[in-house]
Amino acid sequence: MDIYVYKVPFTKDAVTGKYSATGAAVRTPVMNVPFSQFKADATYLGPWVSVSITLPQMLTLLGLPPASDASYKTSGSTNPLLTIYKLGINMDTDLNLVSGSKILAADIVAAGLFQSNQFYPAMKLTWTVTDYCPFIAGSWTGSWIGTEVFASSSGDDDIQLFQDATNPNKYVISNFWGLAGCGGPTLTAFIIFSPSTNPSTQTLTMPSQSDGQSTAGTISGTAGKYNQCTQTFSVQVTYVQNVNFTSCQTPAGTYKWRYDFHRP
Repeated sequence: MDIYVYKVPFTKDAVTGKYSATGAAVRTPVMNVPFSQFKADATYLGPWVSVSITLPQMLTLLGLPPASDASYKTSGSTNPLLTIYKLGINMDTDLNLVSGSKILAADIVAAGLFQSNQFYPAMKLTWTVTDYCPFIAGSWTGSWIGTEVFASSSGDDDIQLFQDATNPNKYVISNFWGLAGCGGPTLTAFIIFSPSTNPSTQTLTMPSQSDGQSTAGTISGTAGKYNQCTQTFSVQVTYVQNVNFTSCQTPAGTYKWRYDFHRP
C-alpha cells in the first residue's frame, strides 16, 4: 500500500511573515506499507493494517516549520496550516495487488471507507486543520457588536462585556438586545464560559435569569459556543418579555433569536 499527501507549494513573505500558496497541490509519497504488515483476523472482513503518521513527520513532508514554531500560535495568515491547508491536509492511498496491478484512490467509487468492504485500503482521507487557542478568562471584556439573527431579519447592537468580580469565567452583557438605543431600558444578561481543552469544548451557558423589568420577565440561552482565537461567541436566546417597550415598538411576548458577537 502506498500513501501520498498533497503538498502545496508556498512562499513566506520575509517582511510580514505571511504565507501564501503559489500553485496546485502535488501528490507526494509518504510511505509504503508492505503486505507483510497486514493482519488477517476477525477484526475486519479483509486484511488490515494500522498506520501512524505524526504531526512532526507531516510538517517535514510538507516543508513547513517544526511544530515548535511560533507561527502555529497565530490565527491569521502568518499561520501556515491555517493559510495553506485551511481546508485540511489531503491524503490518499493506493492498493498494490499481488498480480502487479493497482487499485488507485483516484478510482474509488464507494462513498467512504466504512461504507464499502471493497479494496478498503485504497481511500482518500483529510487531516482536518482546526484553529484552536486555549481559553483566556480575562480576554473577553470591552466593546462588542451583537448581531441579532432572526428567521427573516437581523440587526446589530453596541455591547459592552464586564467580567464578574468573583467568577473570572462569568461576564455581564450590557445593553442586551440594544434597547437603550431606541429609548428603552439598558438590559443586562450574564453568560458563563467553560474553559476548553479542545475546539469542541469551547462552550458557554446563559442560565435562566430575570430581565430586571418584571417578576415574570426572563432571559435564557442554549447552544452557546465561542472561539478563543477569533474572539467570537454566539448563543441561542429566548427572551420572555413581560412588559411593553413602547419606544422600541416591542410589545410583550416571547422572542427567540441567535445572538452572534464579534469585536468592532
